[in-house]
Amino acid sequence: MKHKIRELLAYIEPGNGEVLIDLVKLTRNGHSYYFQDKRWLRNLRCMGGDGCTSDQGETINIAILNRRYSPAWVAGKTIRVTDRAKERYQVWLEGMHRCE
Repeated sequence: MKHKIRELLAYIEPGNGEVLIDLVKLTRNGHSYYFQDKRWLRNLRCMGGDGCTSDQGETINIAILNRRYSPAWVAGKTIRVTDRAKERYQVWLEGMHRCE
């Protein structure tokens, strides 16, 4: 049985003007993320749509970290890496330097 990593680093904009880098867990079918004990349904109708909606109707932006692209809503904002994502983010950055 092939195991896939479903816990990924992501940019998250919770709606308070702050942008975080934190870990999100992708559901098995790939249609949602789990973040802060809530399920966030991805907007699959439009390409590049980062808006996600919780079961309670709340909306936030979630975009998986990518070495070639960062979402427009991240530009010019201060980004804070959460404590639980720091170690994984450091490994991601080291891998980025090896690719250059």
